[in-house]
Amino acid sequence: MATPDSRDPMVEANRSNWDSRVPVHLESAFYDVPGFIQGRKPRLDEVERTEVGAVAGKSLLHLQCHIGLDTISWALLGATATGVDFSAPALDAARDIARRMGVDVAFVQSDVRALDLGRQFDIVFASHGVLCWIPDIGAWCRAAARHLAPGGFLYLLDGHPVTDVFDADDPDLPGLRLAPGARYGKAGPAREEWPYTYASDQPIASPVTYQWTHSVGAIVTGLIDSGLQIEFLHEFPFDVWQRFGFMRFDGTWWRVAGDPIPLMLSVKARRGP
Repeated sequence: MATPDSRDPMVEANRSNWDSRVPVHLESAFYDVPGFIQGRKPRLDEVERTEVGAVAGKSLLHLQCHIGLDTISWALLGATATGVDFSAPALDAARDIARRMGVDVAFVQSDVRALDLGRQFDIVFASHGVLCWIPDIGAWCRAAARHLAPGGFLYLLDGHPVTDVFDADDPDLPGLRLAPGARYGKAGPAREEWPYTYASDQPIASPVTYQWTHSVGAIVTGLIDSGLQIEFLHEFPFDVWQRFGFMRFDGTWWRVAGDPIPLMLSVKARRGP
């Protein structure tokens, strides 16, 4: 499917980066694909499962699904699930995992902003590390909204954008300090070159990425402008990963001492009847 930025070198750099992550992630302990296949247990965190609620008998569209483990997890909980990603190798892996598990899940390759499946879903879902790859938050919100059935809802869980103003480069920093030139909600993009991923210390072939920061205001306004009604916006003083070197693990989440800033946010937005 053609995308609005099919020739954009930054989008293509990101696609190459995610393509190169696939073989590393499939072998990583972080994803533990063999354990997931054998155990057949959903790998969704408590916040996601609680705030999305029961999905049995509902149709669910998972945006930016990567290798599909969360998409398959929703199917294991009873949803009729479809996953979307722009990386062909990731979707090949997702289809193979679903086939090996005997779980019926559809996977579609597309840039989310250009997605038009010609059908609507009860739930559109996206979580953890998704919005930073989107140059145009408004286009992302419109794509999500046009795939919602009347009465259906979008659920988004992601890192809180305020964290981007703090310095995460030095793992030995004793506490939070503003990053040089930090601006909240800056348009970006920020070019990064990192030879590894969050899931492994194995090098990847395409280390360059471009990432964008979208303020809370931009996210909420994008959803409202897309015709959705905000039901809640929650902020959490914990995260699923060690964003800063001085964060400590409490057995479930990573936290900054004293919980001084929000580290994740979730939004639920519903399409009217």
